[in-house]
Amino acid sequence: MDNSCAILVLGCDKNISVLNIFFDFLKKFWPNCKYPIYLGLEKSTVRYEGVSTLNSNEKQWAKRIKSYLMSLKEERVLIILDDFLPEAPVDFHKIETYIAYMKENQDIVTISLAEIYDKANFPSTYPGLMRRKSRGDYLLNMQVGLWNKSILCALLRDKETPWETELFGSIRARKYAKYQFLCIPSDQNSPYRYGRGWLLVRGCWNGNEIKRLGLESYYKDIFDGKDIIYKGFMHISFIQRVIRRLRIIYRKMLSRVGVYI
Repeated sequence: MDNSCAILVLGCDKNISVLNIFFDFLKKFWPNCKYPIYLGLEKSTVRYEGVSTLNSNEKQWAKRIKSYLMSLKEERVLIILDDFLPEAPVDFHKIETYIAYMKENQDIVTISLAEIYDKANFPSTYPGLMRRKSRGDYLLNMQVGLWNKSILCALLRDKETPWETELFGSIRARKYAKYQFLCIPSDQNSPYRYGRGWLLVRGCWNGNEIKRLGLESYYKDIFDGKDIIYKGFMHISFIQRVIRRLRIIYRKMLSRVGVYI
């Protein structure tokens, strides 16, 4: 077992039926993974070969994630959400190289294994990786990525939802302007190829992804009481969009005077 990095799969009790699919795909496309694998759940305990379950009674999402992270002894963590199924053989050699970069340079906060689309990237000193501008959006993002555990914990706020963590946590990340936030230049270059988590949307199964990934044989997992939808995946009202934008602007203004909330 290589303890230079841990793999933390972020699950939840209400979506426990997706785990059979996830770990089947992980075993298929990353056999003989040498890193310890942990699964974060609230109260449920499931058994998968080579996987340790971490439980947390924290009701708030970010606080629960922090509790998982703090229970790990490894300082570097590869975070994967439970519906981020690998769709091709994982290039573990490339991941090992990225972990080596982080071991050698403590200034690297994260290496996102997905492209970040905000055009705030420029070439880094590391081959095949881009560096994020210190005021770019989504410096903190929950796509598959390697993280410095201590700094990620410092960026989390207990009461925030996943989207608040990404948006507001990215503004807090500006405090670490001298550190390096890295990402791949294109999803085509990712050592972990996946569909960016569209299998479960707002508590429903995405029927289009079920068909694309050929998951019909997992009918016992898919028919778990959740709806199967084919359209209307994302909806946020105009008022919600305005409130969200105002909260972002407020935090960005504070960050310019060195206040990070």
